[in-house]
Parts: sequence; C-alpha cells; structure tokens
Amino acid sequence: GYVATTPGGSSDWRPDMADHLADRHVVIIPDQDGPGQKAAQVWRNALEPVTASLRVIPLPAHDFSDWMRVGGSREALEGLLSTDSALGFETWAAKQGESVTWVVDRLLCDAGFSLLASKPRAGKSYLTRALAVAVAEGDPFLGRPTRQGKVLLVTLDDPGAIVAEHLRGMVRTPANLFVQSWRPSDPAGWLRREMERQLYTLVIIDTLGRFMLMEDTNSYAEFLRLSQALLELARGTGSHILATHH
Repeated sequence: GYVATTPGGSSDWRPDMADHLADRHVVIIPDQDGPGQKAAQVWRNALEPVTASLRVIPLPAHDFSDWMRVGGSREALEGLLSTDSALGFETWAAKQGESVTWVVDRLLCDAGFSLLASKPRAGKSYLTRALAVAVAEGDPFLGRPTRQGKVLLVTLDDPGAIVAEHLRGMVRTPANLFVQSWRPSDPAGWLRREMERQLYTLVIIDTLGRFMLMEDTNSYAEFLRLSQALLELARGTGSHILATHH
C-alpha cells in the first residue's frame, strides 16, 4: 500500500509539516482547479529541498474522489506512479502477471475495453446481442470458445420490443443476462455502482455516444476522455467492457 496524507489547502500549510516527509519519495496529486494548483505549488516549494524525490501528477478528473468514482483503481494509480523511464523487457514482462484470461478466446480479455465501430445501421446492435447471449450461455462466438458468466447489456439504440424479441429467440439461461434500456442521469456513476453490486463477465454499451451523451461523436478528445473512464473501470473490476460507436 501507500501512505497518504493531506495538509489541507495552501493556507493550511505549516513549515514544520515538511519534517514528516524529509528523505521520502513524495507524489503530490492536486485538485485540478485554481486553488488546487496553488496548493500544489506551495507544497512543492516547501518539499523539494528536503524530499528524496518529488513529483506532481495531474488526474483526468477534478480530484481524487471524482477519479475513483469514474473507475480509478489501484492498478491505474500504480500506472500513474510508475517511473517515467522505460524498462527492460524481462523486468517489464515480470510485472504483467502470469497469463491472459479470455471472455471470448483470443478476442475479448478480462479487465479489457474494446470498441465496435461502423457506420450507423450496419448491424452492430444485432452482433453485440448475439455476443451477450453467447457469453451468458457459454456458447461459441464467431467460432471462438467463450467463458460463461453474467452479462450486462446497456441497449439504447433500438426500441425495447425489438431487443426483447431478438433476445427471446436466442437466450436459454436468462438468469445470466441483465438489461438496461434507459440512460441514467449519471451514466458513469450508475455503471460503476452496478458493476460493484455484482460481478459481470461482460458489459456491453450500445452505443457509447447515447449512453455517455457525447456532444460530438467525431471528437477524438471527447471519445478519449470517456473511453479512459471505461477502461479504468474495466481494469478495476476485472470485467470486459465493449462499447459500440458510430
């Protein structure tokens, strides 16, 4: 684990606080607003002369609590805290775990995020519903073995009656399939709570733009911000999250 502390805001800092962090490797994770940046600068000026090393790491969220709510995890934090220098292959490989485990063999892995993208009305929704049922049943998908488990299908693109009719024609084990057909007011927060409530092997979001209310589906910056939150959530829970995108 890591030792964590907070000295409050910039006006709460006292010079004697630096004594507690002398000769330590210190990382400052400030709030991403004006007061947070001001506090980080005060702490940095006071600590640089006495610490063994000092870094300031910005988070892709307002503060640490917000980052955790949108999928921040220990693994993601360790990635942020890792050194900037490249590792030799053997050292790097030893940190990657024993082996990859698959939801769909050699296609969708545990703790992963994937994107199924095409022009609208190309059949993405039908394909992902077939995938949902294959994993819920433990049946092959596209000729590849699957690992049976619970599946969450967030379906916002097609009318509910069409989705229900399609699923009824395929599913034999309905207890493994869970469906959400309306967009929550806080989609990222709802998804995190639902994935913490029970373990899903696979989560399908159809579509990413409708679920997360993307303002511009052609904006790479907006897509990167939203997909990063889903990737961190997948890594934190061990589920695979697949999103469709136009």
